[in-house]
Amino acid sequence: MNLLKGNINLTNEMMDGCKTKKDLKENDLIMDLLKALKEMEPKLQERIQNFDVDDEDIMAIYLLVNEDL
Repeated sequence: MNLLKGNINLTNEMMDGCKTKKDLKENDLIMDLLKALKEMEPKLQERIQNFDVDDEDIMAIYLLVNEDL
């Protein structure tokens, strides 16, 4: 979960540094990160749906990360 959150933060920072949409689209690293994050989204949502532990703190983390994603 920490790795996913770190990738979200990194991607957001890199996107903020792009001045134009063209810069964004030409940045292969950003595009790769966006692709990886999009692929992770259904997996995270599945974990949230199938969450069976009574630990509300962990569920809160999952939901926050999902919101950031």
